[in-house]
Order: sequence, then structure tokens, then C-alpha cells
Amino acid sequence: MNVPTAAAKAWRPLADQTYSKIQMLFNLKNENDENDEIDNIDLKMKASFVQNALPLNIQYIQLMTLQTLSTNTLLVRLSHQFGIGEDATLSLPVTFDFQTILSPDHFNITLIKEVSLTNVMDKQNIMKRRKANLAWNVEGEKETVESHSWRNIVMENGSTSVTLGPLEIKTFVVTLA
Repeated sequence: MNVPTAAAKAWRPLADQTYSKIQMLFNLKNENDENDEIDNIDLKMKASFVQNALPLNIQYIQLMTLQTLSTNTLLVRLSHQFGIGEDATLSLPVTFDFQTILSPDHFNITLIKEVSLTNVMDKQNIMKRRKANLAWNVEGEKETVESHSWRNIVMENGSTSVTLGPLEIKTFVVTLA
């Protein structure tokens, strides 16, 4: 095995385990309960918001943000963990379907809209600006800038399928029924 080509496969997940540990949050207090003793709380309910284990090819996609925007709208930010050329397989663009991952018991998805990282602009406007920026003539630049194909993918209306390229971060507004 050529060590430099396998290095990212080892150090990226280790860095995440070290610096971005999973945080599990629970609310054990019932606001209507006058008794504050935790011993009296019955914790029978167990829930998972993930429907299935992630397939191997997308285990390195990270959920960076899961935030409620309203009672039926979530902000979801995902990132691809590996860079271009860091690993022969794990650096490839990854396509997956939100519907196959998020549990339908908790998430009845009606619409997914890709937006800018800060949720101030939708993907179509981003693409228009990108095209206008690429049209600029830059002095001394002889070659045209080639964009990676996965960066130009725009979600179709009604689609729940998402593609992330190497080290790409995407933000989505997910509407639930």
C-alpha cells in the first residue's frame, strides 16, 4: 500500500473523532411535571431520526447543521469529508437520496431546496452569478476555468436526491408535511 495515497482515509476520520465529537442531547424534564426528580421519569420512548445505516460510499458525508427554521422547515447543511485525489474511492462525488436516510416516521419530506451556505440565496441564483463571474475577461489568463461537473448540478423540482463533490458543503431548506 502506498502510504501517502491512503493517509487521508486514516487522518480525516480521526480528526473528526477528536475535534468534532458527536453530541447527543436529551431533554429529561417534562415542563408540565412539578416533580423535578429524574428518578421518576419513565424513558420508554426510543427514537432514531435516521432510517438506515449510511451506505459505505456516503459514510463520510457529514451532517454539519440540523436546525429548525419553523414548525415544518429544517435547515440542513452537509459536507463531503474528503478532498480531490485524497483517496481513490472516498474522494469521488457522492449522490444519495434524503428519503432513504431520514426516517419517514419523523420526517415526511415534501420539498428540498438547495440554498447558499448562509441561506440567503437559492441555487439557481448562485449558478447565474457563477456564470456571470466566469464571463469576465481576466488580463493574463489564457486558459478557461474548468468547473467540476458536480458543482453545476441543480436539484430538479420534487427531487430528494443530492450530490456532493470532494470537500463540498451544501445547505438545504427541507420542508416537512
